[in-house]
Amino acid sequence: GKAIKASDAMKHVGGYCVALDMTARDWQEAAKKRGLPWTQAKGFDTSCPLGAVIPAGRVEDPHALTLWCTVNGEQRQRGSTGDMLVKIPELIEVCSRV
Repeated sequence: GKAIKASDAMKHVGGYCVALDMTARDWQEAAKKRGLPWTQAKGFDTSCPLGAVIPAGRVEDPHALTLWCTVNGEQRQRGSTGDMLVKIPELIEVCSRV
């Protein structure tokens, strides 16, 4: 949708998944040194792996979820959606204006 109000935003959510936004730091540094756009460091194959989609109806409170990342069985990150500075309805409202 377009121009979605925060009060209506959650009606537009079909589900949730985790996405890992990766950056090739070596490409990023090389591009920056040459004065080139470093966004190329985000556009490589496998640069944004996604987890499974969980239907919205199965998520009681999307602002109270624990998320974690493991690499080869070792936990590297852990956090909570409760720590988000901007909540989902407001994110949808702003993004739907672009």
